[in-house]
This record gives sequence, structure tokens and C-alpha cells, in this order.
Amino acid sequence: MNKFENCMLQAKKGNSVAQHDVGVMYRDGDGVKQDFEKAVYWYQKSAEQGFVPAIHRLAWMYDKGWGVKQDYTEALRLYRKSAEQGYAYSMNNIGLMYSKGQGVEQNDTEAVKWYLKAAEQDSEYDMPCRNLGIHYEYGEGVEQDDKKAFYWYKKGAELGDDISQFNLAIMYDNGTGVEQNDLLALHWYLQASKQGNSDAQYNLAQMYEEGQGIPVNYKKAKKWYKKSAKQGDADAQLNLGTMYYHGKGTEQNNVKAFFWFVKSAEQGTPRAQCNLSVMYYKHYDDIEKAIHWAKLSAKQGLTDAQYQLGFLYSKQKNYLEAIEWCEKAAKQGHKDAIEDLKVFREEHNEIVTSLNIRGICLN
Repeated sequence: MNKFENCMLQAKKGNSVAQHDVGVMYRDGDGVKQDFEKAVYWYQKSAEQGFVPAIHRLAWMYDKGWGVKQDYTEALRLYRKSAEQGYAYSMNNIGLMYSKGQGVEQNDTEAVKWYLKAAEQDSEYDMPCRNLGIHYEYGEGVEQDDKKAFYWYKKGAELGDDISQFNLAIMYDNGTGVEQNDLLALHWYLQASKQGNSDAQYNLAQMYEEGQGIPVNYKKAKKWYKKSAKQGDADAQLNLGTMYYHGKGTEQNNVKAFFWFVKSAEQGTPRAQCNLSVMYYKHYDDIEKAIHWAKLSAKQGLTDAQYQLGFLYSKQKNYLEAIEWCEKAAKQGHKDAIEDLKVFREEHNEIVTSLNIRGICLN
């Protein structure tokens, strides 16, 4: 008899703990096919006997609409029922509902009150610490206080919450609420990164690439950019592509650079779109795709892309478009665009028959 079968046997006999555990197994697909409706059924059975964790998890199912029609009012009722019996997880979730205005009128002051109750009830519970840190950092429901934000983030970080670790690292990085400290920023970025936090992985990679408080290490920078990029972080994808293009921390590889630029450009990153334009023109001899990506970037205001677009139009002898985009770049202070316009702009806006726009290098 396996674990699920044994739990089911006890659950059918009316054991409330076993009923709860069977619900968890159905929810997670642990030893049995995942089935949210059956999870709700067994949580209900256990909750009817007053088993507090089951009441909380039943509330969660109503909260998320898993196996039952989403009902914030019922979720809140059940959270309150388990919170009244000292269940810290429900206290925290009541805080979240007040914070989001779900099943109750939005009220940050009430949210903070419930987070504090949760933190006081269970000193080993990390979520209310993170939530309190956020409220103090942004002054939501409380007076803005960086030192208190730091206190709660540190507490949450030490309990293992990756978002608290990331936010704490930022505070050390920027010297907010605490004295600036690169090594402690690095430490907490690393802790959050090891838990898969893509934002922390990106910031950690930047520290290694720029040598912020530590020696420059392109290999480690590339390692952490790649981890973040694989999770879909567009800036990490851009920087990873750039490292492959220039051979920093890895062998130079245009194919991999192109792959990561595409990933980032498709998410709308202007610099990646511009870099992709350069690659299409210089390495793939495809001026139409080069124009396509340069235009997407240029319309977002990237001056290099505006200048690049002017260059590409000049190659097609479309001089009016070329001048228009070079002028856009020049108005934003792009030095090469300003210099080139001085060379080829003619008086009285007469038609230009030849231009000499140099184009950009990939950044």
C-alpha cells in the first residue's frame, strides 16, 4: 500500500488529518492524478471537523478558483475562521485580500495590521515579513520608513524568502535604509539567485560584469545572465547576447548572440531590436529585416536606432526618410547624427541626391 492509498484509507475512516493530506495530494498530483475538485472535496471533509490547516487550504482554493468557482467573500470568511484559531498563514492572506481589495474594500492600514499579526503569531513565517517590508518601503498604510523596510526585509531574507533577499540586496546596493555595502548586496543577490530569482540573477551578473565591489568576472557574469535569460528576463537576454557577440566570458558566437537578441527584441527591448538590426545588415545581408527592427526600436526613442534607420534608408537611396530619422537622432543629441547632418544637409530643404551616414556599431 503506497502513501496515497494509506492516507485514503484513513481519510475514509474519518481521520481529519488524513482527509487534509489526501486533499493536498490531489492538489499537487502527489501519488495520484491532479484533481482540484477532489482536493476541495477532501479539504471540505477535514474542515467540517475543524482541522485548521484544511480550513485555510479550502479558503485558498476559493481564493484562486481551483476546483471551485472563485469566491473572494467565501475565501475571506474561511481565512478569518482559521485566523481566529491562530493560523498565521490565514492572517497573512487576509492582509493580502485587504491589500488587493479582494472580497473586502481595499485598505492598506488593515493589510498591515494583519501582516503584523501573522508575523507575531509565527516568527518563522517569511511572507508577512516581505509584505511588511514592501508597505514600509512604499509608505502604503504606514508612514514611509526605509529603516523599517530594511528591518522586515532582513527578517524575511534570513527566513529564506527570495524576494526579501532580493529587496534587501537592493537596499545594500543603493544604501537605502542602511549604509551602502557592495559585498552584502552581492551576498543577498547570490542567496536569492540560488533560489531562482531572475531579477537577482540579473543584478548579480551586472555586479560581476562591472566589477562593482568585486573583481570583474565575465564568466560569472555570463553564467548568471544566462540563468536569468532562460527565465525570460529581457534585459538579461540582451546582455547575454552582447557577451556572445563580443566574446566576453565566452567564445565569440554570432549565432548565439543573434538567438538571444531575438528573444529580447521580441519582448520589445529597444537596444536588442537595434542590435538585431545591425546583425541583419552586417551579418545576414537582409536590409528589409534590418529596417524592420531598427524602426521598432527608433519609434521607442532609442537614438542609436534612429541613426541606424537613417543609415539604412540612405543605403536604399531613400534620402528623405534618411534625413528625417537622422534629424530625430540629432535632436536628442546623437553626436554622429549631428555631424553627418552638417555634411549632407542642403539649404532650403532641397532634394538630396547622396548621403554619407556611417551607421552604428553594435553595443
